[in-house]
Amino acid sequence: MEKSDEALKVEDIKIKTEFERKIIESFKQNKVINSYEQIIQAYQELPKYIEQIKKQQNAYILNSNLIDKINRMSERNYININIIISKILYTILDASNFSKLSNDSHLLINFSNTCINILESISLYELSHNLTKRIITFLKYLESNSVKYLDSEQMDIIKNIQQNLTEKITSHDYIAFKNNYQNEIISLLTQDNVREKEKGLMNLYSYFFKFRTLNEQFDLLCEYGHLILNSIINQPNPSYVEIYYKTADFIISFIYNFFYIIKLSDNNEINNHFFFLSDNMNVNITDYNDLKLEKFDSLINPENLKFLNNKKFELDEHKNFLLNYTNIFSLCTTIVSCLIIYESSFNCQFAGFLILKRLYFIFPKYRNKIEDLITTTLVNLVSFKNETIKNKNEPCEIFLKYLLQKGEKELKEKLITRLNAQKGKIEKNYLDENSINSNIIEQDEAESDIILLNDFNLRVGCPMNMEIQAGYSKEKLIEVRYPNSILYIAFNTVGLNITFHLVKFCPTLENDPYELQAKQFEQQNHFYEIFKIERIEGSKIVLFVKNPGIYKVIFDNKYSWMTSKLIRYRVSTLKEKVNDNKANNDNDNDNININKENNLNENENNNIDTNNIKDNKDNKDNEKMENDAKIDVL
Repeated sequence: MEKSDEALKVEDIKIKTEFERKIIESFKQNKVINSYEQIIQAYQELPKYIEQIKKQQNAYILNSNLIDKINRMSERNYININIIISKILYTILDASNFSKLSNDSHLLINFSNTCINILESISLYELSHNLTKRIITFLKYLESNSVKYLDSEQMDIIKNIQQNLTEKITSHDYIAFKNNYQNEIISLLTQDNVREKEKGLMNLYSYFFKFRTLNEQFDLLCEYGHLILNSIINQPNPSYVEIYYKTADFIISFIYNFFYIIKLSDNNEINNHFFFLSDNMNVNITDYNDLKLEKFDSLINPENLKFLNNKKFELDEHKNFLLNYTNIFSLCTTIVSCLIIYESSFNCQFAGFLILKRLYFIFPKYRNKIEDLITTTLVNLVSFKNETIKNKNEPCEIFLKYLLQKGEKELKEKLITRLNAQKGKIEKNYLDENSINSNIIEQDEAESDIILLNDFNLRVGCPMNMEIQAGYSKEKLIEVRYPNSILYIAFNTVGLNITFHLVKFCPTLENDPYELQAKQFEQQNHFYEIFKIERIEGSKIVLFVKNPGIYKVIFDNKYSWMTSKLIRYRVSTLKEKVNDNKANNDNDNDNININKENNLNENENNNIDTNNIKDNKDNKDNEKMENDAKIDVL
């Protein structure tokens, strides 16, 4: 039975009221955890609220009461609440909403100030970069409609803010590459001399390390990628095969996989620079030189980690990021077209396979464009007879079998034709009907990369550079949004050492597992320490996160009086993969989880005055870790 116009109108008002009511309720709460719960519910209501406003002719998303409450909540400087506020602002600042924000110029300018103010409190958080870009777009919208919204004085202010924000999100090295050094690198890459080409390649990598964000890395790759590739490939030459492979390996870190299966290694060897932790621990290593792994048997002993074996995980925040850069598709096919020429090079063929498999699953609408490349590469790989190589070829065989079982009709036909043509070179009969129909390969298995727990390595873009002056420290905020997630951190210093801290935000004192005194808890801005290791050159930390929360990585150089340190680091989060039916019903709004375990421990007598909380203000690394941070990430 269809609803009447009257009923729909009442429903519209109710939805609008519900969003605003949740914002007001969040503001009224004295307990941080209760305020957090209410603002999450407001964030979940926001898409429905915006949708209904757009249907009404004279209705607008913003009002003075809403902006006032958001401003006053953000001034309390609770990082968990400010992160949700930043998500609310980011959603509102979608360009399709601009015309429905308000018809009041003063209100719009006030709103832009609200957005800029929140940036300061979340500057360490991943979303700050994208929120800044949306604010700049919004300011340009105001400028382009200046007759309607702005006077001349306001116009000048808007232009200055735009310039400052643009400079804030753009690294000097990114500008330097675009303005000064691209010609130098391109000239080296076009040289016939292999060493000159390699030098140009290394210069290129060094720039990617210096960029502040993954956005900059992708922007540059998509803008200059074809120019760079054409310079490297130029006229294919067998003597350049190692250059082509290194270039492909570099591209692989940008066409990264979304899905992973964790496997326990057959042996019990643990990398000396690898630490597997749980989020309810407190580990403090003061002398890394004297560290004995036996101290961590309860953490790294595979017997105690069996619950992770064969568990499926997927990237969280970086998943949708790659989907916005469809230009990378043509870049990938260009390098693969070069790689498949070298049929005798397993490394080149396998690199091409990894790129093609990821393109196939990440950009399904382009599958018909890579059918020939997939066919050639897969058949080339299964033709290798070397036993060592054949053992490495399992992912390729799984993908081939999956395509023969469930691939597109034309792709199947091409694979069958080429496999028949190469029968004499291939030992296995992949076309045997019993072989094809036995052991059905599901998409999860075909699509996922396998990660060995004791050699955990996630390559998502190039590592980021972070320079830390003597006597200072630098921080990065990470939000883990889902229960049973994995937080992955890999870092190394360039020739020196650093003290590393991993801390977790705690909404209230009752949730603090180490029973800190109230004063100490307040001084630490509601963060308690999970892991600290002093004066280490580099490490990989894998944190199993039972409950969602906000974490902070601190690279501490306060003990150094004179020497600044350069850090290269990667940070990614993996969430446990759920079944497809449930996944299709989930979205960013519905999957913001509240730490329910913390809620159960919440004490009704806990009343924290939210207005009075202070502002959230040499062992050398082994060769493998060095390669991971400097070379293997290519």
